Amino acid sequence: MAPLFLTVSRAFVTDQLTSQRDEVLGEWKQAGQQLVLFLYVFIGNRQMGRQENARRANVFKKELPLALEAIRYGDRAFFHTYPFCDWCPIFIHFTSEYPELNRTEYYGTPYLYR
Repeated sequence: MAPLFLTVSRAFVTDQLTSQRDEVLGEWKQAGQQLVLFLYVFIGNRQMGRQENARRANVFKKELPLALEAIRYGDRAFFHTYPFCDWCPIFIHFTSEYPELNRTEYYGTPYLYR
C-alpha cells in the first residue's frame, strides 16, 4: 500500500498536483440551504486510454473509504467545532474524458467514516 498524505488547507496545494499521483481534493460547497462535502478524483484522460481510466476508477472506488476515514480523522477538530457537518452529504466527482467514467457519486456522510 502506498503512503497516505492529508493536507487540510483553505486552498489546494496545486504546485504538487500531477496526473501521476492519486489525489483526492475536496471542498465544502453551499447547495441551496445545505452544505455538501464535494470531492474530486482525477481518473484519467484519453491519452491514458479507456482501459487505464477504468482501472484507476476501480482502484479509487476500492480505496475511497480509507481516504474518507483519513479526511474525517484529519479534520476531527473541524467536525468537533461544527458537528452538523458530520451529517452533510459527500459527493465525489470522478474526472475522466470518457463520458461513462466522468460522473458524480454519493458517498454518504462524514459520520459514516469516523
